[in-house]
Amino acid sequence: TQSTWDRFGADCSYLLANDFIDGNFSVIVNYARGPRSTTKTISVLSNDAEFEIYADGTIIKNHRHIELPMQHRNTTLRRTDNSIIISNVNGIEVKCLLQQDICQVSVSGCYFGRTAGLLGTFNNYKGDDFTLPNHEPAADIDHFIKGWELGKKCRSVNKVPERCEMTTEIHDKCASY
Repeated sequence: TQSTWDRFGADCSYLLANDFIDGNFSVIVNYARGPRSTTKTISVLSNDAEFEIYADGTIIKNHRHIELPMQHRNTTLRRTDNSIIISNVNGIEVKCLLQQDICQVSVSGCYFGRTAGLLGTFNNYKGDDFTLPNHEPAADIDHFIKGWELGKKCRSVNKVPERCEMTTEIHDKCASY
C-alpha cells in the first residue's frame, strides 16, 4: 500500500496551515524531486517575510541565507541542539527536529476556527478536518491533498481530477470561516 506522504507530487508545495482571517502566517511544505533524491523544506510566512528551513539546518530568508539566532519584526528564529524554532508573537511556532525529519506546528488558541490546510481546521471538530479550500468535504485523501496544492506546476503522483482554483468567492468564504 502507498503511505499518505508518498502521495505528494514532485516539484510541488502544499499548504499545511494558514490564518485565513488576518493573514498573520502560513506554513507550507515544499517538495522538489531531483534525479537521485527529493528535497523537502518547510516555509513559514510571517511578518511579510518567508523563512525556509532545510533538512541540513540551512535557513533562507526571502531567498538569502541567514545565520541564527535572528529577529525579524515580531518573528524570532533560533537553533537549539538539533532543532530550529520559528515563533511569532501573534501565536505561531514551528519547531523542526532536524535529525528526526519532523516539524511540529503549534498555534495559539486565538486562532481557534481561523485556520485551515492539510493540518486541519483547528476547531476541535474532527468531522471537518478534511475540508477543501472551497469548504466542501474531500471525497478521499487524494482529493484532500490535491486541494491544498499551491502553484500550477504541481505534478501529481496519483491521477486526481483538477482541483478547484482559489477564486475571490472561495477566498471570501475562507475569510469568513
